[in-house]
Amino acid sequence: MFNSIHILYMVISTVITVLILVALRLLKHDGLNRLLIWFFALSTVVIHFSGAWHELFTTGQLVGYKEYLLPIFPCHICMWLLVISATTLNNQSLPARLVRDFTFLGGTVCGSIGILFNFNFDASPTLADFYVLKGLLSHSTMVAGCLLLFVAGYAKIGVGRSVAATLAGIGLFTVDGMIINALFEKYGFEPVNAMFLQTAPFEEYPFININLIYACAILLTLVIAGLHWAVTHKKATSESEENVCCQVQL
Repeated sequence: MFNSIHILYMVISTVITVLILVALRLLKHDGLNRLLIWFFALSTVVIHFSGAWHELFTTGQLVGYKEYLLPIFPCHICMWLLVISATTLNNQSLPARLVRDFTFLGGTVCGSIGILFNFNFDASPTLADFYVLKGLLSHSTMVAGCLLLFVAGYAKIGVGRSVAATLAGIGLFTVDGMIINALFEKYGFEPVNAMFLQTAPFEEYPFININLIYACAILLTLVIAGLHWAVTHKKATSESEENVCCQVQL
């Protein structure tokens, strides 16, 4: 992990994502934004499931079915939330706004972590491995789509609404993980540790458990919302002062 290939991929992925988002921000074309949100959402799903098709047609069997049938990890849920967000861009109901806000926050953070600390890349540190490459690409497209929700104005940042969205997302993760873990236990399957509710994601760092992860998620949400408020408040104050100066001169 974090070898030259991994770092190069992260740099290229970040640069491409930033360039696309900056261009879309400057163009301010709502139709194009909608189209690309759909593109990123659907391409994330297709790339994710390409692993199942590749495994089936190269080996004649499907061993890794769990990750394709069930939302076991946070990114799996965020992937589907991005699809849901793409279908509700004009919906201003509270549930729809919460979904888009959390998809932006949760999907961006979870997707970025999935690129930084990719389990598949850690096991096989090369982009020549199909499963490693598709895993990184699907996280990149998801991050781009989640960020575009905010850049295009479909997701908003605010202390109250962002914390509410994060809490709703945490609740969804928890309920999903509890159901999947209970099903695996009921039918005698090997524990899958859905949503990392059973054990920490990294064996060597047992203190990074789900409670700490949730606490950090809330803290990070507050930091992001606070920084956003500070930047927008400063901008609004500057514009107000400029208007006052212009009126005085007139």
